[in-house]
Amino acid sequence: MSLSDFQELVGLSKFVVEQFIQRRSLVQIKGRPPKQSAREEVLFLFIHLRQYPVDIFLAVIEEQSKQTACNSRLRMLDWFYQLLKERLSFHSLEWRLQRSFQLFHTTYTFLLDGTEQPTVQSSDPFLDAQLFSAKSNQHCITILIFGSADGKKVLGLSFSFPGSVSDLSMMRKTLLEWKKELTDNDWGLADAGFEGLEESGINLTTVKPQSNSNPLLSSKRIEIEHLIERLKNWKALKYKLRILPLNDPIQYHHKCWTIIAVLINDYC
Repeated sequence: MSLSDFQELVGLSKFVVEQFIQRRSLVQIKGRPPKQSAREEVLFLFIHLRQYPVDIFLAVIEEQSKQTACNSRLRMLDWFYQLLKERLSFHSLEWRLQRSFQLFHTTYTFLLDGTEQPTVQSSDPFLDAQLFSAKSNQHCITILIFGSADGKKVLGLSFSFPGSVSDLSMMRKTLLEWKKELTDNDWGLADAGFEGLEESGINLTTVKPQSNSNPLLSSKRIEIEHLIERLKNWKALKYKLRILPLNDPIQYHHKCWTIIAVLINDYC
């Protein structure tokens, strides 16, 4: 396999993947050792996140059971989440200002948007009702994304929420977290779904998508959508989630988004 084919398959260069394999090989496994090598485990998860095949497909390739494949995926998802979650950062105000832009006498230091990922329906009536989004008329899980003003880096992710929770509600539920990260000199740009946050203490300009009244603001706001598209190039964030039998699909969703956000920030 050529290096370009390898990167297209797993989303990362072979050099970066080898670094993760080496780090995983140094971990002492408690209890029963896994049936896969460190190399197989790391490649298994990256292929899952990048291509999102069903477990049985990778199980056949690896000549193992579907349950073994599922166990490996969950184990590696937890390992990568613990390894990478602290690397998402708003950095310093100086760092954000270096990537800022100025329009109409306002210096914008971050972009904000929410995004939904469709999911299968749940057999749990309460969870199923929570997952349904009237806005998009589908079952989904949603998350807030803070991006740098140039649209190149993910600064932070909210907790994941069931689809019935709106972008504005997610923002209000997580305000304390963002207030710790931002200063009075920070100013964000978001779509009209975030209108009503004036009293929150977070400086934010909202603009309607594809608005003709503020074409310059709209052209800058769309950078957060491009960043989300980069995230969703990893198909585990784009396609319908198939993991509702798990005890906590919301947490599973958050782990996938966090891992991939760090990967595109630091390695893509």
